[in-house]
Amino acid sequence: MANVLAATYPQLISAVSVYSGVPAGCFMSSSGGVANWNNSCSGGNSRATAQRWGDVAREMFPEYDYQDDEEGKRRPRPRMQIWHGSSDGTVSPNNYGEQVKQWTNVLGVPGVEGGGMVNGAPKGNVERKDYPAKGYTASEYTDKEGVVWVEGIWAQGVGHSVPANLSASEAWAEEMMAEEMMAEEMMAEEMMAEEMMAEEMMAEEIMAEEMMAEEMMAEEMMAEEMMAEEMMAEEMMAEEMMAEMTDRNSPKDEKSK
Repeated sequence: MANVLAATYPQLISAVSVYSGVPAGCFMSSSGGVANWNNSCSGGNSRATAQRWGDVAREMFPEYDYQDDEEGKRRPRPRMQIWHGSSDGTVSPNNYGEQVKQWTNVLGVPGVEGGGMVNGAPKGNVERKDYPAKGYTASEYTDKEGVVWVEGIWAQGVGHSVPANLSASEAWAEEMMAEEMMAEEMMAEEMMAEEMMAEEMMAEEIMAEEMMAEEMMAEEMMAEEMMAEEMMAEEMMAEEMMAEMTDRNSPKDEKSK
């Protein structure tokens, strides 16, 4: 059920811990019924490639992978934590590996390339023995940044009722919440930095406009000064010409006769 919910409502769920489950879509019967017990699935006989299981999960909400968030990034799907006991007589332990294959494909964290299989699942990027309890093995499947998107926990010698390890599940949820908070803080810091940069650019633009206005004013003043000097020069020239004309037209003294 948890796997089906994660596949059907990825926009509502951040993380899932699955105990003794089967891949999403595994219980679909040959008649198309979904509410019936499927012995082939529970018996571990429903086997498929990681790609096929991934397609089954994606087909439960086919539009989701094509919807971008507000920043234009592909929307994330829930992180998955998968628990299964090696001695489960109700739901075959084979389903552990099938679940891991499904979600590592959906979330794009295939594990160690060429690493083979560990407890029926692809080898994780990190393998932790005796975690979260003795006899358990935790396989972590990480992205390029080291974020764990899928964690498989194989409980050696444990039956169908895998003891609920709340501390490990809570640690899983807390780690996810801490990463989300860190991502939100980083986003807030980036937004603040962008706002500061925008304010600085605006201040620079205002300063540039003020400098341009001052330069234009200085040019206008210089032009006015030049015009005043030209007018003064023209007036002086006119006065000189008038003085010359006056001198020419003035009567000569008697001696010069």
